[in-house]
Formats: sequence, C-alpha cells, structure tokens
Amino acid sequence: MEALLLLALIAAIYLGSCAAHPYRACGACGRSKESHSTMFKGAFGACRSCAGRGHTVRLGARLLGKS
Repeated sequence: MEALLLLALIAAIYLGSCAAHPYRACGACGRSKESHSTMFKGAFGACRSCAGRGHTVRLGARLLGKS
C-alpha cells in the first residue's frame, strides 16, 4: 500500500512538472534546430524531428493535452 502511495506521489510530481514545463530539448538535433547532411559537407536543413523548433513536447504534457 505504501509503495502504491509513493508511486502516485511520484506520478503527481512528474505531471505537475510537465504542466509547468511541457517542452524538452529535441533528441535529434539537441536544440540546434538543424539537421546536417551525411553526404555533403556543410549542407544542412531544418530538423525533421522537431520541424526546426529545437524542442519537443514531453510525454506527460501530451497526456495532459498540452501541445
């Protein structure tokens, strides 16, 4: 019973954190907002994972409906 209460407390803290800070750094570009070519040196474009924004929405924020 105590373990379930602890798990619920951790989940509530995480969801509160996601409500306050819904974004995280993009895992693909690391906030550089660019995707570099592997074939042509110096060629780059907008990151495909984050569409050039540099951040993505956290999982908990998606569960809360924040986008």
